[in-house]
Amino acid sequence: MRIALPHFAFELSPPRLAHWRSELQSWRRRARERGELARMSDGELHDIGVSSAERWAEINKPCWRG
Repeated sequence: MRIALPHFAFELSPPRLAHWRSELQSWRRRARERGELARMSDGELHDIGVSSAERWAEINKPCWRG
């Protein structure tokens, strides 16, 4: 059995490539910040004005959600 797949030309223009790079950097930054938030003690959370419920909601978001 042979299945023919369409050919997709995939080219990224410099502005589009820059946009994707920026998005990936944002995702990595969010993941890093959420990891730091997850490791904070209750006292540190209190100092920055974040409740445990707010922390839980933030650290359980996927990295692509701001």
